[in-house]
Amino acid sequence: MRPQRIWYTEDSGKGVSTLFQNIQHFSHTQKPVNEDACGFGRSFLFVLDGATGLGKREFMHASSDAHWLSGSIRDRLLRELPQGCDPIIVLKEELHRLRSQYLQAARTMPSAAETPSACIALFYERGDWLYYFGMGDCYGVVELKNGQVEVISDPILEELDQQALIRMKEISRIQQIPFFEARRQIQELLMHNRMCRNQPGGYHALDLEWDRLEEIEIHQWKKSDVRRVLCASDGFYEIMNYGIVDDPKELMDQLSLHGQEVVQWLFSAQDADAQAERCPRFKHRDDCTYVYAETEEQKCSG
Repeated sequence: MRPQRIWYTEDSGKGVSTLFQNIQHFSHTQKPVNEDACGFGRSFLFVLDGATGLGKREFMHASSDAHWLSGSIRDRLLRELPQGCDPIIVLKEELHRLRSQYLQAARTMPSAAETPSACIALFYERGDWLYYFGMGDCYGVVELKNGQVEVISDPILEELDQQALIRMKEISRIQQIPFFEARRQIQELLMHNRMCRNQPGGYHALDLEWDRLEEIEIHQWKKSDVRRVLCASDGFYEIMNYGIVDDPKELMDQLSLHGQEVVQWLFSAQDADAQAERCPRFKHRDDCTYVYAETEEQKCSG
């Protein structure tokens, strides 16, 4: 049975605690517009990673339909989640609204590979429980008070990306061209991978056609067991590939101690790996976003 649309409001003082404390957030792009987005409140936090369609046209924003999609979803979540709305229902409603806007502008719906999408990492509390809803290659990290750390992402999308990167590496080696230039020659493979979105055996992401969000597994923990959490786009979680930190727990330790300085460590590592030899990736620096928070209980015990 689906939960009711509204179960509390952050301002009501009923049924909600100030679970998240010491919240940090950061979002950066080198492009004209940021296709990542993020948001947080006392009872929720999230990161969105928009993906531009591989088609030839942008219908909703001069620079990026992905920026329009992730930004619109962010704004809706920030309006509704503090009012206690069920995030799954909010997302479904917003995707329906955005689909109507997109169809009005585009006249017909392009193929799945040509339309924008967005991955999401979302933590939210309800009663005595903390929930996590995730799609695609955004990352949700939870550290429990017993020391256990859980990392949640989509292994199918990660595998598709790895296949494409391996192909780029082969092309770069055989043709003796810079690694990043090889991306132009794998467009057919990238189109194929995008067509796997929300298909049987494929990966899941928010888009303008598939709305069976209730089929996505929702993870949950007792709030009293949770020490701290992290939402991250893959552009930030790439830090795990450089040996800067050994594991997700150390990453959260460093964020707690050094905050946004940790992002500069990532940027320095990317600059030192200009040819993507240490960390194969699709671009020198992807949009980079995270939201990190500790719990009220953790703050009091510290």
